[in-house]
Amino acid sequence: MTVRPFTSVDLARLEGFILGHGRSVTLAEFAEGDRAEDAVAVRHDIDHDIEYALRFAAWEAARGIRATYFVLPTASYWGDQATTRRCSLAIQELGHEVGVHNDAYCVARGDITVALSTLAGWADQMRAWGIAVHGCADHGGSGWSNVDMWRTLGKKPEDAGLQYEAYLLHQLGTNYISDNQGTWRAPMVRVARRQTHLLVHPIHWPVEEAAPRAAAAA
Repeated sequence: MTVRPFTSVDLARLEGFILGHGRSVTLAEFAEGDRAEDAVAVRHDIDHDIEYALRFAAWEAARGIRATYFVLPTASYWGDQATTRRCSLAIQELGHEVGVHNDAYCVARGDITVALSTLAGWADQMRAWGIAVHGCADHGGSGWSNVDMWRTLGKKPEDAGLQYEAYLLHQLGTNYISDNQGTWRAPMVRVARRQTHLLVHPIHWPVEEAAPRAAAAA
């Protein structure tokens, strides 16, 4: 059995925190201007195991939670295109947004022209599967920082045919909370006059232990 850093008690607290906001929005909706404080923008980076991410997406959908899932083209699961396509479509069909977890600058070894072309190619491939790709979220990578595409070199997501980049959205006065590497990097609390952006990696959470629940009413 996979050992996960968070417990079923933590999962129940996470559920209560998200639902306590009143509603959840996708990052595309935030980028389009939905920035009300009564909403939480939930994000998931699928670094490992896209099939488990689909289980997490179903857990959320059963509770009326909508989120944005970012698929990583440099992950091992990407090599199984049939499974990656099936799971990505299923996550989208559950009412979630699906985007690209961007590792292009690392793949391009610092060549910004190649990086933008690579990122655009990944997005187009996912669109060919039937995924409505609007944005990306930079991956950690190694050797080069994918964030440099935007912060250092001054490129824009539009240069790769995208509407937004998640980390750039987080800079817009939001309350950013992340469970990076299975540990909370900021307290899971609300901040007055700021919309909460919550990054949760599905692989850390034991949804297999959660009791089933009927889908919440829309």
